[in-house]
Amino acid sequence: MVNDVAGSRADSSRTRQPALPRTLSDRFVPIPDGSTNVKPFLDRPVKSIAPLPLNPISGIGANITTISSLVNRGNAILFPLMSSRDRGSDVRARIVRAATDLLARGGRSAVTTRAVSAAAGVQPPTIYRHFGDMQGLLDVVARETLAVHVREQATRALTNDPVEDLRRGWDLHLAFNLAHPDAFALKYNAPSAAASARVIHESVEVLHGLVLRIAEAGRLRVDVALARDLIYAAGTGVTLTLIATPPAERDPRLSETMREAILTAITVPASAEAANGGPDAAPTAERVAVHAVALRALLMEAPSLLSTAERQLLSDWLDRLATARSLA
Repeated sequence: MVNDVAGSRADSSRTRQPALPRTLSDRFVPIPDGSTNVKPFLDRPVKSIAPLPLNPISGIGANITTISSLVNRGNAILFPLMSSRDRGSDVRARIVRAATDLLARGGRSAVTTRAVSAAAGVQPPTIYRHFGDMQGLLDVVARETLAVHVREQATRALTNDPVEDLRRGWDLHLAFNLAHPDAFALKYNAPSAAASARVIHESVEVLHGLVLRIAEAGRLRVDVALARDLIYAAGTGVTLTLIATPPAERDPRLSETMREAILTAITVPASAEAANGGPDAAPTAERVAVHAVALRALLMEAPSLLSTAERQLLSDWLDRLATARSLA
């Protein structure tokens, strides 16, 4: 009989045990209600919520709104799904987007602490915490605005005519800069120049690649580095001149005339290699120079073909041949 009573008490005790969570989503941490008697709290059943499906593409980010609605439900706590670093990155991106939009619509004077904080939905101290000061924010805006253009230029589809590709690149670059004059000016502002150095270098590398294709096609009069620097200097000068000129007074011939003058100075026409030395063929010295430039450009892609000493010697010879047209 004693055993029956004990067994009955054990069965009764087991029936009062709350069910254990069956899934990871059921694992909630109960919060005591402050009572000195913890037994009612321990006996309180644990709430169970079905697992949330994850978007296979967006992952947890696609479920943030749904999951956040469950936080603080009843006596349950969920671990945060977004770290403070993630939230900080989101705030930083909102600030940059707001400043970029203000700069594009109203110029540099429109990018004030009050305007940016209102547009981004943050307090002014948040801007200084992320960027140090407003100049730091402007540096980031200029750099990221230019980065967009560099990516577009780097992924642009090219044709079989490298000179025409360079001509098209010039026009696109000028159009972008005229559409973002304040961001362009910030690139060459003393504090901003250092901040934009990396993306400016990437932009020059894109230009270098376009010039290199002309050299490899046997149509470059001068070495690749000189041609690249001439184009960059001319393009920058034209852009600054047009930005400083009221839109209604800008002469569209300025860019076209400068572009064609530079292309004429650094390239040879496709007819320069006319068969059998016909009337359209370029002078012999010029054709030698063009081939010397082309060979040097091609050898840069295969440096292991020659030893260091051989490359140096051949470079000296090619440099001499590349300038032969001026000595003829």
